[in-house]
This record gives sequence, structure tokens and C-alpha cells, in this order.
Amino acid sequence: MSVDKSSGSAPGQPAAGVALRTGDRRVLTGKAVAYLSAVVLLTVQALAGQSVARPDATLTAWGVALLAAAGLAVVVVLRRRSRAFVAQRRVRVAKGA
Repeated sequence: MSVDKSSGSAPGQPAAGVALRTGDRRVLTGKAVAYLSAVVLLTVQALAGQSVARPDATLTAWGVALLAAAGLAVVVVLRRRSRAFVAQRRVRVAKGA
């Protein structure tokens, strides 16, 4: 991988210290929360002495809830991006571009 000499980052990647857009920040935060939740869930399962392949009903319910929350977050982010894209396209059409 080559490194851009001007910014010190890989090509196509934002330079260090570049502010993220609000939507990107939300997506990144959501991913971090989902990852941390999965790690906590697996840690609790390990401390309880349970197999990863055969968790008890309580941990299974928590795992299903975690997957449902992550799925809902994906749907919300995609719908917001879709609405923003449609609104941006309407502005371009209205301007005649």
C-alpha cells in the first residue's frame, strides 16, 4: 500500500485530523457500539463457562436482541441516506442541473 506524502495517509483515505460528516460519525459510532456489545456478550458467556455454540436461553435472547438492534440501526441509516439522496436530487432538478 502506498502512502500519500502530503497527508501521510493511504490513497483514498482521509488525512489524520479530518472531521467526519455527521452521518459517517453516526455509522462509525453504531459499529463501535455493536462490536463492543458483541465482545461483552461473548465475555459474559465465557465467564459463565458456556460453549459459544450452545449458549443458554438468556444469552441467546440477548444475542437476538443485539442482532435486532444492529439490524434496526442499519435500516435507519440507509433510510436517512436515501432521503438525503432524494432531497439532493430534487434540488439539482429544481436548479436545472
